[in-house]
Amino acid sequence: MEKHLEMCVDYGEVESRTLHACSSLCGFHKFVFAYDDVFFRTAGIMNDMFCVAVQYIGPHENAAKYQYRVKLVNKDNTDVVTKMHLTRSFDENLEDVFKSGNCWKLHFDVVNHPETQEGDLKFMLEILKVDN
Repeated sequence: MEKHLEMCVDYGEVESRTLHACSSLCGFHKFVFAYDDVFFRTAGIMNDMFCVAVQYIGPHENAAKYQYRVKLVNKDNTDVVTKMHLTRSFDENLEDVFKSGNCWKLHFDVVNHPETQEGDLKFMLEILKVDN
């Protein structure tokens, strides 16, 4: 069990990590525990796009009860890219989610721009309940 702990994160308010010199091979995955539920967050490069998706692990119909916000912030906190999406169900094919655009996408050139290569990008993820 301990060897898998680095793949999990207990959700506080915002998950935050730094992307160092993101290459076309950049990708990362985590199980996220939030609101007494489990989510799977994955990020990577597909067709020159940096994609992030959060999948809800549980009944399919509950996936739409949550949304996620992703922010990328440059080293100087002068440029921010923010976008929100509904979580997807874990039974959805992740490749289909990325291809359909039902995820957070940003062209890889923006992530891999020379200005961002000199300084690391801060990646932030926030999971929110959808108000009905």
